[in-house]
Amino acid sequence: MMEMKRTSILAMIAVVLAVQVSCRFTQRSYLTEKPTPIVANVPKLLVRGEEYKFSIKTTSEAQCHAAIGYYDLENKWTITELPTIESDEDGICEWSWKIPEDAKDGLGEFRGRIEENNEQSHNTFPASFCIGQCP
Repeated sequence: MMEMKRTSILAMIAVVLAVQVSCRFTQRSYLTEKPTPIVANVPKLLVRGEEYKFSIKTTSEAQCHAAIGYYDLENKWTITELPTIESDEDGICEWSWKIPEDAKDGLGEFRGRIEENNEQSHNTFPASFCIGQCP
């Protein structure tokens, strides 16, 4: 009787472990199928009043969402949402952004995500840049 109980418990543990291993491999393959956006072009040093291009490379026909954050002269973190665009046939999404006159010297950030087949990706593409001069 005790031996049968032990065998049942070991069998249940084996089933639970097999399910966990199976789920883990399923999650990995699901995650690797998601496109990973790559920052393709982010200027490193920007000057107030000038316009610059920001772009990412992903897969074709992806919806690209992006925003730019910077500190204004009142030391408030300001976020500018860029328009949502669809990547071209080469997988490129590109935006132009003019550096506001009220941007404070220092670091800014270009950040966003992509969406494919109406599924939101949790992959982000953060990149820092410098406005004026950085410490």
